Amino acid sequence: MNRQLGSTLIIIGTCVGGGMLGLPIATAHCGFLGAALLLLSAWIFMTVGGLLILEVNLWMPRGTNMIMMAKNTLGRPGQVVMWFIYLALLYALMFAYTSGGSDVLHGLLRHVGITWSLKVTAALFTALLAVVVMAGITVVDYVNRFFMGAKFLFYTGIVIYLTPHIHAAHLWRFHACPLLQALTVIITSFGFGHIIPSIRTYLEDNAVQTRRAILWGSFVPLVMYFIWIAIAQGVLSHAALASLQRALSPVSGLATALSVVSNNAFVTDLSHGFVSICVVTSFLSVALGLSDCLADALHVNKKRSTALLVSALTFLPPLSLVLLDSKSFLLGLRYAGIFCVALLVLLPALMAWQGRYRLALSQSHHFRLMGGKITLAFIMLLSLSVIGAAFIYLM
Repeated sequence: MNRQLGSTLIIIGTCVGGGMLGLPIATAHCGFLGAALLLLSAWIFMTVGGLLILEVNLWMPRGTNMIMMAKNTLGRPGQVVMWFIYLALLYALMFAYTSGGSDVLHGLLRHVGITWSLKVTAALFTALLAVVVMAGITVVDYVNRFFMGAKFLFYTGIVIYLTPHIHAAHLWRFHACPLLQALTVIITSFGFGHIIPSIRTYLEDNAVQTRRAILWGSFVPLVMYFIWIAIAQGVLSHAALASLQRALSPVSGLATALSVVSNNAFVTDLSHGFVSICVVTSFLSVALGLSDCLADALHVNKKRSTALLVSALTFLPPLSLVLLDSKSFLLGLRYAGIFCVALLVLLPALMAWQGRYRLALSQSHHFRLMGGKITLAFIMLLSLSVIGAAFIYLM
C-alpha cells in the first residue's frame, strides 16, 4: 500500500508542474465551463493512453521501457519513430520551460530593481539549473524534493487566500474558444504516461495497484487544475487573462495579476514563489530525462568526458530557440501537447493493436483495457485528428 501511495504521488508530481501555469492563460477565452469540459476530456483521453501503456508493458519483462515496447510490437521502424517523438517532446518541453524560467527570473530580478533582458535571464536561468542537472540525479532528487513540498504549500496558500476574491459571475462567462489552442496545452499537463513502465516495476507487476495509481495519480491533478483555473478565472477579468496570451512575460504576468487582486504582500510572495517553483521542478525533471535519453541514444557515459557533449545537446538547442523568440512559453507547451498525443496515446494504441491481434501477446496477461478493435480504432482516429488539426493550426 505504501508503494501504491508513493507511485500515485510520483504521477501527481509528474503532472503538476510548469504546464499548469499555462492553463488559465490558454483557456482564457473558454470560460470556466468550457475549460472544465476540455480538462475532463483531456483527462479521459490521456488516462486511456496510460492504461494502454500499462497493458502493453505487462506483456513484456519487468524493466522494459517505452522504446523497447515499440521495438517488440512495431519493429525497428516503430522504435525509431518512438525515439524521434520522445526526443521531440522533451525538446518542446525544454523550450517551453526555458522560456518560462527566463520570464520568471526576469520578473524576480525586476522586483528587486534589476532590469536585464529576457535573453540574458534565459541564459542565466539555463546555466544555473544546468549545474544542478550536471551534478547528477542524487542532487536533482534532493533539490526536487524540497521544491515539490514547497510547491504544494504555496498552492494551498494561494487557494486559501484568493478564494474569497472569486467573482461567481466571472465563472459563467463564455466566449468563442480556440479549442485546439487550449486543448494541446491541457494535454501537456496530463503527460505522465512515460513513467508507467517504471511504476509497474516499482509495484512488482501488480496490475491492480498500478491501475489504481494511474487513475488516482491523474485524478488528483484534474481536481487541482479545476481549482486553479476557477481561481484564476474567478479573480481576474477576461481582458486581463486574454492579454497574457499576447504578453511578452505571460508567466510572471500571471503571478503579478493574481497578487494585485488581493493587495496582500504575502499573496504576492506566494504567487511569484509558486510559479517559480513550478518552472524549476519541471525544468529539472525534463532536463534530467532528456540528458539520460541522449546518453542512451548516443551510447555514451554521462560521467566521462562525453558528459559535456550530452549537456550541450540538452541545454543549448532549446536555449538557442528561446534567444530567437523569448515569447515562446505557450508555443512550446502547444507543440509538446501534440507530441504527447503521439507518444502517449497514438503509439500505445498501435502497440496494443499489434500485440493483441497480430502477435497474440495479450493472451498471457489478465489486464486489458476495455473495448476491442472498434475502441482502439476510435482512439487512433481521434489521436490523428487532434495531431493533424493542431499542426495545421500552429502552422
